[in-house]
Amino acid sequence: MPMKLLELHYGFWAQMRGWPVAGRAALVIALAFIVIYIFLMPLLLKLIFWLARLVDLVIKGVYWGIVSFAEIALSGRSQTERSSMLNRISGIAEALSSRVWGFSKKAAKKKRISYRSFILLYFVLISAIALPEMLRSIVNENYMPAFSVVNNGYRSLEQGILEKAEDYPPLFKKKERKAEVKEDKNDLPSEEEKIMLSLSKEGRGGSNIRAEASAKSSIILTVSGDAKMLYLQQESSWVYVRLEDGREGWIKDSLVEGLPKE
Repeated sequence: MPMKLLELHYGFWAQMRGWPVAGRAALVIALAFIVIYIFLMPLLLKLIFWLARLVDLVIKGVYWGIVSFAEIALSGRSQTERSSMLNRISGIAEALSSRVWGFSKKAAKKKRISYRSFILLYFVLISAIALPEMLRSIVNENYMPAFSVVNNGYRSLEQGILEKAEDYPPLFKKKERKAEVKEDKNDLPSEEEKIMLSLSKEGRGGSNIRAEASAKSSIILTVSGDAKMLYLQQESSWVYVRLEDGREGWIKDSLVEGLPKE
């Protein structure tokens, strides 16, 4: 990939680093599906055609192997028994070969798969990725991994890209605030009192910072990897933190390390 395009690519991902995982997935998968549908579909159907032909050859090869073995194994049987068994094997092989051959012909004739199938698959994928966040407030944490398989798979695919994108500025500039709110210095902890938290093993894959201490509250941004945050206060199982860019919000205590001991 040329350097300029590479910079745009990582700048695009740097722009999305603060987005919720489902938001990133919605945009990335949509772009991938558009590219596949417009540019790669004819090539993909050709590949399916030749794979079907290859499967057909494998079926025929397996058939002749089974027939040869059956003729040896049935050498002591009568001609009627041998013919019956060989005809049954031949019928199964011909039925499989016929289906594969018919499928390959359909693939050869088609130029594109129906866009409705793509749209359906898209919504299924996005729903599966967003499922853990949708269920987190009603399903016990112990059972969440069962609902997070697709989400975790997508996170693992994008993790390397997000880590590289940390070295690039976002593609679009953020709007500057016209007036900065002055902080009361008395409310800030001193250097000696500062407690810096890091993400736990569970949280490093991506953790949501929320506006309030509730799983139903809106997500401010998502942090991952080696992100650091300043501990401000704790309320039940939620911790109020300040991020390196100055934003503040709530995060589940199980997703961070370094909390002060009571």
